[in-house]
Amino acid sequence: MAGMVRCSLWLAAATTVFAQPAEPAFEVASVKAVGAASGGPGSNLMHGGPGTADPGRITFPAATLKRLLMAAYGVGPDQVSGPAWLDSERYAIAAKVPAGADKPQVRVMLRHLLIERFGLKLHHETRNFPSYALVVAKRGAKLDRAPAGLAKNAFPEALPGRYATAMDGTVCRLAFREFPISGLAKVLGIPLGAMAGNMLSTAPVADKTGLAGKYDFTLEFAGYMGPGGAFPARAADGAGPAAPSLFEALETQLGLKLEETKSPLDVIVIDHAGRVPAAN
Repeated sequence: MAGMVRCSLWLAAATTVFAQPAEPAFEVASVKAVGAASGGPGSNLMHGGPGTADPGRITFPAATLKRLLMAAYGVGPDQVSGPAWLDSERYAIAAKVPAGADKPQVRVMLRHLLIERFGLKLHHETRNFPSYALVVAKRGAKLDRAPAGLAKNAFPEALPGRYATAMDGTVCRLAFREFPISGLAKVLGIPLGAMAGNMLSTAPVADKTGLAGKYDFTLEFAGYMGPGGAFPARAADGAGPAAPSLFEALETQLGLKLEETKSPLDVIVIDHAGRVPAAN
């Protein structure tokens, strides 16, 4: 009887093990080295995949391994640490995505592909990076909630849940409609960021305002909506800016404030990666 019980337990355990779903994987994948000089506009970006017009296929025309790691692990360029060639050598990837796969699954598939083809070995570290906290200024926020049933022509610059950008000389105007302040924090990371190689490294901005809901508002500042746009160069004639800085504009126009701080972020540290991928 005891033997039968042990056998039944073993069968139950084996059934549990074999019933576990397999890790998602691309049905077919090609990885080829294309040389450091192959980069061009959009070559570092992933094309296709879930949520696009071509959900069953992804391609990277000529991406650096650093950019592939960023896509696979969902980190910024400052969060990948390894040899310098990670940001110079380029690779073309084409892979067939299984039907019904979602974006997180594609990210996992890409991780497995990089491990398999590049012999990738890595570990994670937590490091502190300069960042910003978006807080309410001392005199309070100057924001009005988006009214229910807002007329379509009442705030024409932006669609609901979106923002629009316009330039007037050296002045950048941002118009937000039915927009959360948590979303504003992410948007501010663009002009506060910088270019790392040929990639935008957005500045981490944490929403610490405690403001819930959605708002309609505009923001005008001296600069532009691009990396480093919050820190424009001074005019050659030494003339002052035609608008306040982004930091001043946030406080005077919206009653919000940016405070410099540090934030712990996950860093992917590459212990080993083959410069030439394994054959397809």
